Amino acid sequence: MREFIHDLLYALKLSLYLFAASLGLGLIIGLIKCGLNLINILEIAVKTPQVVSIIGFAISGLSFISRDTLRPLDYEKEWKTYFSRFNLAFSIFFISLFNALLAYILEYILFFKILV
Repeated sequence: MREFIHDLLYALKLSLYLFAASLGLGLIIGLIKCGLNLINILEIAVKTPQVVSIIGFAISGLSFISRDTLRPLDYEKEWKTYFSRFNLAFSIFFISLFNALLAYILEYILFFKILV
């Protein structure tokens, strides 16, 4: 059980990095696309981590359907240095899940509590 929690917390840590990077990318895309309209910039910035997590869900879903989908990326020895219980599909799934949760929480805070 301790190894599972360790892997879950490590996936949360990686999802925080992914969330910050995709949020920054969304801010840059929003600045380029919308100019200085703050609400539109924030909307694009919040939607970008959601799109990234949807792509991660699609990848993990495909690997759950067919085991051989992610076989070329499965370096078992190197993978076990980071995750002791999760395989590649489960780690992508949990990172995408935490990324989506963070994006939806931020969207709720920004658009339903502060801006509206």
